[in-house]
Amino acid sequence: LKVLRKRGKNIRNLLVIGDEKISGNIKSMVSGNPDFGYNVVGSISGEDSIKDIEETREEIHKLEKLLLSEKVEEVVIALTADSSHLLDEIITICDRRAIKTHIIPDYFHHISNRFQISTFGNFPIITLRREPLDEIQKRILKRLFDLFFSISVIIFILTWLYPIIFILSKLTSPGPVFFIQERIGTKNKRFRCYKFRTMKIENESVDLSIKPVVEDDPRVTRIGKFLRKSNLDELPQFLNVLKGEMSVVGPRPHAVLYNQKYKKIVDAIRLRHNVKPGITGWAQVHGLRGDVVDEEENRRRTTKRIQYDLWYIENWAFTLDIQIILITIWQMMRGKTRAV
Repeated sequence: LKVLRKRGKNIRNLLVIGDEKISGNIKSMVSGNPDFGYNVVGSISGEDSIKDIEETREEIHKLEKLLLSEKVEEVVIALTADSSHLLDEIITICDRRAIKTHIIPDYFHHISNRFQISTFGNFPIITLRREPLDEIQKRILKRLFDLFFSISVIIFILTWLYPIIFILSKLTSPGPVFFIQERIGTKNKRFRCYKFRTMKIENESVDLSIKPVVEDDPRVTRIGKFLRKSNLDELPQFLNVLKGEMSVVGPRPHAVLYNQKYKKIVDAIRLRHNVKPGITGWAQVHGLRGDVVDEEENRRRTTKRIQYDLWYIENWAFTLDIQIILITIWQMMRGKTRAV
């Protein structure tokens, strides 16, 4: 069929009725994919054209004549909500001429690239965002891996690394070894997130939640600088994974104050709470880790980071988690975590 269609055979004439932008996109898609087997013979776009069809029976007959003169075999209808009452009449005309009809809903711009079309009984359903982790068998697979990986890290790394960090932390800065902060988890529930403390005790509880850490920040301890640069400050979060509050891979959990700040920037921020937060994530391996001082740049980074988080949720696969873990380890070994 591809060979035939590239030679101009087995081609179906297509007419687009409705939204001008969609019409243009369909034309571009068809011209770029001749093997689809379509030839766009025309379009009826814009409010004036639709009103012309609506105003008189004569204009309706013009549509019929157009279908006949251009030998239209299929029609794509992409009407706006204001013109949706014309749908029945256009479909009736197409049925009368035995023309196959396709409908693009007006709210299509709300749908992500990972939508799903199915049926609920006799009702057609469009799921705006397909999330693989909605399937229980995939959640079980991810949880089993989380348990295996976190237990391995705790036994083979934390058991000997913790005493070293404990001693160095006590020698360089007074205060507890751990920093425990309330963060936003699955389904918007709060949980206590564990980290190795990296800041001076007088700054840890106040300044960290107000302004981001910068290069050579005086609030950061000597051992804290190394821990942040190497991402080793996140190791205690494997305890959160063991407790089921986090996953090894997922969107990074936000502190409560930061989450309130971010939701003013991105409306869809709560979608990232559909899955467990992670120690590392798709956004982090792309360098979108933490905040910056410049507010405009921070807004851009926040928007992009949440877009990466939503992409991960919609495209989750076990192999993607393995890929993110391997990239994270490689970045840690090279000291390229882009953390300060």
